[in-house]
Amino acid sequence: MNICRTSPPNHTRRFRIAVGMLFFAGCTAATGPASDPLRARYDDMTAEISMREEQCTNQAAAKAADELSRIAAAPDAFAELSTRSTKSDYYWDVRRCQTEAYRENEKLSANERADYGREQQQARDHAALMAMLLSSGSH
Repeated sequence: MNICRTSPPNHTRRFRIAVGMLFFAGCTAATGPASDPLRARYDDMTAEISMREEQCTNQAAAKAADELSRIAAAPDAFAELSTRSTKSDYYWDVRRCQTEAYRENEKLSANERADYGREQQQARDHAALMAMLLSSGSH
């Protein structure tokens, strides 16, 4: 009897198959359905928020560049102070843009959680109704 040529015990093979199936199911669940309209809507809204944040940041940069050009064109005794003030204003404006985008994303996330919660509750209600209808039909 050759021990090296025997196949693994049946329970080991079943375990490997079960682990493979769980892994596959986990990967499938993690990616979610490709045609989820709710997910697509929220992705679009997130992209819109990011675009508005970028526009806001670009406007702050353009405003600061214009102000710095004005300061450089007409130097005076307070040019350095004006430059520092302009840079500080720019950083505050950028931070305001980021904060606004963060708040919008938080509201969007809360709405998304609520929408998915409602969908899940509707699915549970539907499953309970179906179970009740199926069990009452068997009597």
